[in-house]
Amino acid sequence: MLIRGMILFWLVLMAWSAQAATLVDLFELAKKNTARIVDKKFAEEIAYQEKRKAYSQVLPSLSASSSNVWRDQAPVGAFGEGYQHTAALTLNQALFKGGAEYYAISIAKKLPEIAKLQRVQEELVLYEQLAQLFFQTLRLQNGKNLYLEQEKTLEDRLKTLRQRAQIGRSRTTDVLAAESQLARIRAERAGIESQLIESEQNLKNLSGLETLGPLKDSFVIDDLHPPVRWEKDLMSTPQIKANELLVDNAKKEISAARGSYLPTLDANANFYLDRAGILRESKWDITLNAKWNLFNGGNDVAEKRIQALEAARLEAQLRDLKRNLRNDFQARKLEYLKQREVVKKMEAAVKLARRNYQQHLNEMNRGLVSTLDVLRILEDFLLVQRSYDQQLYQTKYAWIRLQALAGVHP
Repeated sequence: MLIRGMILFWLVLMAWSAQAATLVDLFELAKKNTARIVDKKFAEEIAYQEKRKAYSQVLPSLSASSSNVWRDQAPVGAFGEGYQHTAALTLNQALFKGGAEYYAISIAKKLPEIAKLQRVQEELVLYEQLAQLFFQTLRLQNGKNLYLEQEKTLEDRLKTLRQRAQIGRSRTTDVLAAESQLARIRAERAGIESQLIESEQNLKNLSGLETLGPLKDSFVIDDLHPPVRWEKDLMSTPQIKANELLVDNAKKEISAARGSYLPTLDANANFYLDRAGILRESKWDITLNAKWNLFNGGNDVAEKRIQALEAARLEAQLRDLKRNLRNDFQARKLEYLKQREVVKKMEAAVKLARRNYQQHLNEMNRGLVSTLDVLRILEDFLLVQRSYDQQLYQTKYAWIRLQALAGVHP
């Protein structure tokens, strides 16, 4: 069964690798494969167990005990027996701990929700980081393909120029210029390939993959419009809600610390299965214990002050977080909308540059322009195309950043 399961896993993995992976696909894999998200899931389970521990503080405890005593027998009646055995069931119930136990329960109730919100926030951070590498890798892949395409074009052009130069119909300087540009394009392609290797490796590491298949960009700029609800729901993002709960718990910690000023009360009940001595006929007893710390060196005062300062510190951080979130959202939204406009304008520039290059090729074939003019126009076209690709993926990444800031992910 184990071998069959492993074979099935590898078949599924190979089938997935053959398909183009979108950003959402990689994100789902990253959530399952990376320790940072698994760690947050463990933290959720730990928080749930902490909640159970808090409830246990107000529930009774039951224990069984057995004691055996051997001593030198003395002639004092039942107290002087040489051997005594006592077995009992003991029930202990804390009746009142200054109220701190109930505040502890209230605090613990929120721990699983806080842990869940922190896990979702970590997923948002992961999604944004993954998007950055995803679009960077796509940009480098497209750049590599563009260089390969232009390298092939230049090789064909250079072959023709050499033939024409041999029969005197082209200048040697044209051949040298084409060779120089071809060498530069090959060098730049090698640089992009080096960057691409690093980018793909980082993407594999972040998504938890050993192999990276082809990538598919499923984002269309014209379809990406920031919904109005994103801005309205900013104060309900996981990060804000988690910090609000932390502030609430910090305030309850102050009230819990006040419990040290009040007395405590607990009860112990014993049911004896076997008892030695003069009380052997007594089968049970109940004890009430009350305690009131009148002075403990100022520890309770210091603890209460510490909790008050901690709550004030968290409140200050929450105010900053809310203010910065509003400001950052407005800035990123404006940045994204401006970048969309730039993409539209650069798209038109790429079309014009391509047409200009094609026109120069036609006119060169008719002898109207020189080869050097065509090479210069080709360089301009490549520059515009690379700038457009970079701006396009920067704009898509700006969308992801805005989406993550609004607390939204797939």
